[in-house]
Amino acid sequence: PRARHAPRATIVRVRAPHDPAWMQRPARRQQKEIVQAAANSTGEYNIWYHKHVGEQQKQVFKVGDERPRCIPERDSGRTRATKDAPLCLHFAGGLCVNGAKCLYKHRIPIAADEQRMAVSHDVFGRERHGANRGDMDGVGSFNSNNKTLYIGNLVPKASAAETEDMIRRHFAPFGEIQYVRVILSKNCAFVRYCFRAAAEFAKVAMDGSYLDNGDEVLVVRWAYEDPNPVAKKFEARQQDLEFIHLMRERLAALPPEQAQQRDAVERLRQINNGVYPNTDAQIVAEARKRKLAAIESGMAAGLAA
Repeated sequence: PRARHAPRATIVRVRAPHDPAWMQRPARRQQKEIVQAAANSTGEYNIWYHKHVGEQQKQVFKVGDERPRCIPERDSGRTRATKDAPLCLHFAGGLCVNGAKCLYKHRIPIAADEQRMAVSHDVFGRERHGANRGDMDGVGSFNSNNKTLYIGNLVPKASAAETEDMIRRHFAPFGEIQYVRVILSKNCAFVRYCFRAAAEFAKVAMDGSYLDNGDEVLVVRWAYEDPNPVAKKFEARQQDLEFIHLMRERLAALPPEQAQQRDAVERLRQINNGVYPNTDAQIVAEARKRKLAAIESGMAAGLAA
């Protein structure tokens, strides 16, 4: 799966409807009992696929099956998770049986999760690999900050615009969306999130799920890197903007003494680049100060005479 065209110039963002008040209530128990995908296997553990040899971790659904679904507005809540605990993988899939007793967080990702996450792990605490799997499933690669999902096996609406609106309604609850691209001829779409954490959550939540009519079984995978030069330039620009935004937030949080050092370093950097600070106001203030000192000195001399 590869997005072969650059995203549209106009990017419409849909904010996730996360309400902090949801975290004041106990988390809802999504399932009464553990849903077994297959019998446990005693074979060797495959670190690439995060399962034992011969073990089937995913449930295979077909059209008409009753499929679990995470609904953040209904299921989010307080758990026994510590401050640094990751999000619950089973919660994202609508399968957690522990509810408020769970040791992981039951909510959608927020900006703090993106800043907290290590490059080597995903938002659920699973280790990422050096390369993507051949089928682009799994946890992804720590060598790329992939935030784009491929949505396959799509049953589209009559037009691309209607299909895009449908996809936004179902994927926006898991995080802020940067853009959606629909390819009707191939019954697929690409959804790009603003944060990697949101893309990781949505991938788990929507893989094997459905949209409006329930007459599809979605295939959600990581999208390949777009070879289009315009898309690459767009991606590089987005990464630069994200880095600048992150640095501004961290600099704004500095204590006063460190902020003064930061300003001094910034002035030196500007001078080194041939950009000198505007000192007109400083020169005027110094001239005013000297004039006042001269007047006071003259008045003192007159009084002494």
